[in-house]
Amino acid sequence: MNLEIAFKRLILVDFAIIILATLSAFVVPVNEELPFTSIDAIALVLLVIYLVSLYLLYTFKPLGKILYAPVVIFSIGVGVGYPLEYINPQNYFDYILFTIGPAVSGAIICMLYLTDIKDRFK
Repeated sequence: MNLEIAFKRLILVDFAIIILATLSAFVVPVNEELPFTSIDAIALVLLVIYLVSLYLLYTFKPLGKILYAPVVIFSIGVGVGYPLEYINPQNYFDYILFTIGPAVSGAIICMLYLTDIKDRFK
């Protein structure tokens, strides 16, 4: 399989995971109403930047390579700031998404810096 095709498919899988996780958050009822905090605002801005960086990676723009890894690392930091009620998976589907998502992001980062894909971003 061509490395570029595999890279683009990983980006599409990552996009699908983000969309499914976002939709799952709105579908599953929460037992109590949680207030909108400043960390939620940071997470929304981070989500938009993440989606833009995925698009830039898909089109092999150099800015996408510059943005992606710091956004992933910063999102891990933001995840540490969330209360456990936000992070706990409500069902098996959420658990699978929360498990596969970081693995796909790690695979994208590995391909960005450790394969010949890195030469496409010049």
